[in-house]
Amino acid sequence: MSSNLVAEKKKQARLVKDQVRLVLRNYNLSPEELDKAAQDISDVVLTSWDLTLSNMDYAGTWFDQSQLTPKEIEE
Repeated sequence: MSSNLVAEKKKQARLVKDQVRLVLRNYNLSPEELDKAAQDISDVVLTSWDLTLSNMDYAGTWFDQSQLTPKEIEE
């Protein structure tokens, strides 16, 4: 599957944003600040990194998404 497909890019963006959100939870940000920071950071990551060429499970750096609330998963 080509990473140029719009659906694949949207999926990658959601996955990265979810991971960033999990990291930033430790910084006591408001929900609005958390969402803005997660979006900004995921935008930067996605512009410089083709996730289809990467192994996101490498070295255990992939955060457990079961920590997300149902509301966060929908976003």
